[in-house]
Amino acid sequence: MAKLLRSAEAKTPAQRSALARCLRGIVHVKAHRFGGIDALIPAVWRRTQLGEMALVSDGLSSVLPQADDDAFSLGRAWFTRRLIQERQGPTKIEPSDAAEMERVALDWDYNGN
Repeated sequence: MAKLLRSAEAKTPAQRSALARCLRGIVHVKAHRFGGIDALIPAVWRRTQLGEMALVSDGLSSVLPQADDDAFSLGRAWFTRRLIQERQGPTKIEPSDAAEMERVALDWDYNGN
């Protein structure tokens, strides 16, 4: 998001509003190896009414991850939890790998990675 704001020179609320109207969403994907698992973990900003309003008024702080399934900004921890929940049976993620995955995802979310 920071690169988009800079490249569009969107410094004012009006400029951020114009940019937000052009976007449907933004996805940033990071790859990481957790134990024996290669994972691609996304972070997503979705243009919803609230997401657009937050981007206009707050700028970059609008992309801080939220925990709600209907949120406009979903962090890597949210997607990691869903991945862990979905992988059951023979493809189940081991508890130690799951704990590491959640720790790394939260670290990425908190540090803006």
